[in-house]
Amino acid sequence: MVWQSLAVSLGLIPLGLIPTIVGESGLVYSVAALKLGLIFFYCSAGFAFRRSNVAARHLLTGSIVYLPMVFILVMLGKK
Repeated sequence: MVWQSLAVSLGLIPLGLIPTIVGESGLVYSVAALKLGLIFFYCSAGFAFRRSNVAARHLLTGSIVYLPMVFILVMLGKK
């Protein structure tokens, strides 16, 4: 059950790079989206391995920060 968060966050890394692959955004977006995806994956891995309330809060905070930041990057990184 906990590994589902890990798998989903790992899948978000290539999905976040689709705008760059399609040509809708540039290098700044791709680097920032990759970095945000890796940070979110790190939070998910921490929750998967520690299974504590603190790790769950970090994952929740990571998910709350990840999506708005990617949306902001998409808007700012439009070609």
